[in-house]
Amino acid sequence: MSDAALILTPEKTLIAIQSASLSRRMSAQIVDLLLIFGITTFISMIMAPLSLLGSAAIEGFIGFLATALFFAYFAIFESVWNGQTPGKKAVNIRVMSADGTPIAPGQAWFRNLLRIADFLPGLYLIGFSVAFLNPRGLRLGDLAAGTIVVEDPRPPKAIAPAVHTYGVHHFEQYISNLNEVSLEEYLTMKRLCDRFPFLPVQEQQRSLEDIWEPFRERHRIPHYGNVHPIFIMEAVVMKFSRLHHLV
Repeated sequence: MSDAALILTPEKTLIAIQSASLSRRMSAQIVDLLLIFGITTFISMIMAPLSLLGSAAIEGFIGFLATALFFAYFAIFESVWNGQTPGKKAVNIRVMSADGTPIAPGQAWFRNLLRIADFLPGLYLIGFSVAFLNPRGLRLGDLAAGTIVVEDPRPPKAIAPAVHTYGVHHFEQYISNLNEVSLEEYLTMKRLCDRFPFLPVQEQQRSLEDIWEPFRERHRIPHYGNVHPIFIMEAVVMKFSRLHHLV
């Protein structure tokens, strides 16, 4: 399996993100399975009095809950926890979209529902076989959902992106005129803001040089030496989105 996942972004920039090794993915899986086993055991203990009734419907319902929990556990955590489950967080890996942006909820559910195929014909045989044969160690769910599993670079909190969905960014006062910014340019900047925290430091710098700097110069946005460019970029994204009623 290759050490780096090479991603051609929609902006036609090639970036490299460290792929998660199969050993780390298996370690994360073990942690998650232990947690699922604990949760399932707890639920079984609570519902034990019902199972004593001997009803086939009740026993079937308990079995359904245990199966649903397995798939929902991974999908829900990856949807709301930015591509991580407790197991993935413990070993510093995460799931993201193949273009380097955060995983979408639909992708999280799709990739995990396809675990059914990974288990065929038994003992996770198809899942392991596909992962070993794929250069990035991707399983069927990743290939179908357009996701990859990478190491979590854990960038400094000082350059974590602001929330893009509401509020006024505190650097918007330095952004005067966005009349010439196109929707395509806005989407490019937003994707970079979304992707930025998960890029290795060298890729962060290269993305700023290849994508942000040409945009900044084209639209005459001042350079502030004591302010990290990601903050100004976020301000551009948030101001444009509010002015054009995109949020």
